[in-house]
Amino acid sequence: MICYDSEFPEVARTLALKGAEIILAPTANMSPLEHSQQIYIQSRAAENQVFVATTNQIGLEESTYFFGESAAANPFGRLLVLGDQTESSYLVEMDLQLISKARTGFCYHKDRKPSSYKELTKHP
Repeated sequence: MICYDSEFPEVARTLALKGAEIILAPTANMSPLEHSQQIYIQSRAAENQVFVATTNQIGLEESTYFFGESAAANPFGRLLVLGDQTESSYLVEMDLQLISKARTGFCYHKDRKPSSYKELTKHP
């Protein structure tokens, strides 16, 4: 996914249904979206039971402040790392076996009911 794509659940769902186990989402999110970015990354991971990671731009460009806070979440939606507002490197271990553990008992992919949301495919 790229940047704004993270804010739409359909993008991550499509990638996961096509077999993605790790979704990477480079972004250029700006203030005041700090809280939202964290929610999107955790939600996309939990609702698709995959790993999701974002790297976010930092610094000031003209009047736009990019806040950083790169993050990664596991298939349960739990944060594995949350960066700060500095240029940093993070090493995140992603055990792909955690995906099948997340999908044990219930699996959002199997439990979907596409017929109930046909409206999503119609253009406004």
